[in-house]
Amino acid sequence: MSAHPGMAVEEAKTIVDYILSLKAGANLPPEGSLALKDHIGKSASGVYLLTARYTDNGANGIEALTGQQFIMLRHPKLEAEERDEDGNMRFLNYISDLLSYGVAKDGSWFRFNNIDLAGISSARFRVMLQGAGGTLELRSGAQNGPVVAS
Repeated sequence: MSAHPGMAVEEAKTIVDYILSLKAGANLPPEGSLALKDHIGKSASGVYLLTARYTDNGANGIEALTGQQFIMLRHPKLEAEERDEDGNMRFLNYISDLLSYGVAKDGSWFRFNNIDLAGISSARFRVMLQGAGGTLELRSGAQNGPVVAS
C-alpha cells in the first residue's frame, strides 16, 4: 500500500524530483575556507551542518581507522521557543495566530547550548512587559555565569 494513497501523482513527482535534486556535500581540501552564503535572503531558520572525516592508511597489518566530527552552525537569530533548556518558564503557542510567547517569573531562565559569543558586539531582545517589570540578563557559560549584557 502506498504511504500516501491520497496524494496526486503530480505531487508525488514533485517530491521525487526534489529528493533527486539534493546533492551530496562537497568534498573540500584539508585547509582553506568555505563561504557560507546559502542562507542569504532566506528565512531566519535552518542550520549548516559541517562534517569532517579522515581515514588513515593503516600500518603494520592494522586496518585503516576513520574519525569523524560534526559542527552545527545555527542562524544568528534565535527564538526563545528554540531554547535547549529552561527553568520556571511557560511557553504558550497559538498556532492559528502564528504567535508564541513565554511567561517568565522571578528567577526564570532559558538556555541555548553550543552558542559561541566570541565576537558578538550586540544583542537585541523582543520583550513584552506585563506586570511590574524586571531585568533581562544575558549570561555566558551557565545560568549563574558572568553577565555579558543586561
